[in-house]
Amino acid sequence: MKVVVVLGLMSGFLFGFSFLGKLADMGGLRATVAGYNLVPDRLAGVVGMALLVAEGAVASTSIVRPGTRVGLIGASSLFAAFALGGRLRLADQTGATSCGCLGRFADLELSWASLGLNVVLALTCAAAALTSPTGTGWGVGEKIVLIQLSVMLASAYWLTIYGASALRKVNRSLTGEVTA
Repeated sequence: MKVVVVLGLMSGFLFGFSFLGKLADMGGLRATVAGYNLVPDRLAGVVGMALLVAEGAVASTSIVRPGTRVGLIGASSLFAAFALGGRLRLADQTGATSCGCLGRFADLELSWASLGLNVVLALTCAAAALTSPTGTGWGVGEKIVLIQLSVMLASAYWLTIYGASALRKVNRSLTGEVTA
């Protein structure tokens, strides 16, 4: 199996999980979009639906035809858009805030680390889509670099999803902060 196919599948399952989490909490999706303060409140529902459709399209394209340019460019675009939107939200925020990335499935904190991870994911997907003429043909050098980037992004994403909430709980217990 080619590395680009694995990267496509990883992106597809990530956006599929995100799509399902947001679909399960449509009211929360609208509130999350409105909370970013990037569009007028009256458009938050429409933008939320567009985001849901885009994530669903990237997920289905990347899972049904993993490693295709369309899926990888779509994934890269969504990762980059989140990094930009998150950057703008962090600039306006004080204190912790949820990113809303996975909808009802997880309450992840928006942070500079999560934005950095999304930049890495965007660049990796873009490189995978644009490096070769077919989007699937890789030389040995490209495979090594892509394997390294894929391992790094998979590890970082796993730590973000599963480690962030555990670390927050430990930190809160050490500082004596009351959790809800």
